[in-house]
Amino acid sequence: MEYAHEYSEMNILSQGLIETIILNDIHNNGGKIEIELMDRLFALMHFNLNMGTFLDQLSERIPGSELEILANGRLVMPRIIIEKENSYFKRLTDLAMLHPDLYDKLSSLMPHSSIDFNDKPFLDAFKAEYGLGFEKYSRIIQASINYALDNEQPVLVIPEADFYNSVATDILETNDIVAFKKSFVLRSSMQKEGLNFSDKWLQRFNRPVQITARPWILYDGCIYYSTKTIFESWMIKIERLQNGTINRHSEEMQALVTEVNDKKGHEFTSNIRTYYESLDMSGLFVNSEVEIRPNKPLHASENLGDIDILLINNETKQIVCIEAKNYAESRTTYELIQQNRKIVTKELSHVIDRDKWCKENKDKFKFYVPEVDDTYNVSTIFLTYHENAYNYFDHQDDFGLRFLSAMDIVENPMIVFE
Repeated sequence: MEYAHEYSEMNILSQGLIETIILNDIHNNGGKIEIELMDRLFALMHFNLNMGTFLDQLSERIPGSELEILANGRLVMPRIIIEKENSYFKRLTDLAMLHPDLYDKLSSLMPHSSIDFNDKPFLDAFKAEYGLGFEKYSRIIQASINYALDNEQPVLVIPEADFYNSVATDILETNDIVAFKKSFVLRSSMQKEGLNFSDKWLQRFNRPVQITARPWILYDGCIYYSTKTIFESWMIKIERLQNGTINRHSEEMQALVTEVNDKKGHEFTSNIRTYYESLDMSGLFVNSEVEIRPNKPLHASENLGDIDILLINNETKQIVCIEAKNYAESRTTYELIQQNRKIVTKELSHVIDRDKWCKENKDKFKFYVPEVDDTYNVSTIFLTYHENAYNYFDHQDDFGLRFLSAMDIVENPMIVFE
């Protein structure tokens, strides 16, 4: 696992060096680069990565995230905060590499609905977002890989004109080339196209200047690419489209992503319900998307939304209301911070209001289970598909809620009743 971590970090640092060189049009006019200079360049990228991660924490005003001044005057990063957040990524790695059996069980809860790449709304959204049709994008990916294989070269350097006349021949027309360069080629001219300062921060994921987003590189009149990066870029693009995490600017792609996330949210809820029904527990009532609003069995004076999963355990006399969120896995500290912020500032207030209503209106659950009385205990769980970001930050109040992940209930389905 240590090797995997080191490889991942070196990959980020290498990409950072390439991005910096290309975007700033840096050239080496001093001959062969000595190993000591390479070490220094990687050390600077390492500092850039760590300092960027620290600034993400500091800008969020996380308590304890300030730099510490030692007695000798040296500055040190807030180790406790960093280690706590790093434990999130360590747990994900441990589960994936040491417990594949649990991951197999977890996959049964994963939303499996996918985009139909022949569907007109998808094709229209892709073209609106990138200016290039999906069919041509797919063909240029395959053509680039085939050209490298035919020439038995995993890394290609081709004059730009030759690339379009050989690799992209019969695929890209003149107007397509303009869109292709704008959306998929890393080049120094991007500096003049309104990049955000944060687009260059190594600690951020899913950035528009990443090589995984732009696997073709234009430098000194030549196109550079590797088969590994081309294939990796394709896989990441498809994954982000399927997961609804793709960066988007067009209205069409925004609408598509919203639809994808809505479908996956409903499917995640349905899968959790099926999982508990499959346990075939005596005295366990299971339902999903139970509405709390006027003129419904759980009648309220206003619309309080749905209980995603409702579990009523007659054996233990418990009513468990689950708020299920199909959140994507955080890849960086920044994404972890953003997910925690989303829970705290956007989602939590609605869940707290429903939890309070449920605790004050136990008798209304008799509609589903007649045995319910005042001795039943009501609790609410905020459940996420991936590891729950909320648990990796300090909060003044948890409001009586519990924060679990789907992996927690895969490891122990009865944890919701503990």
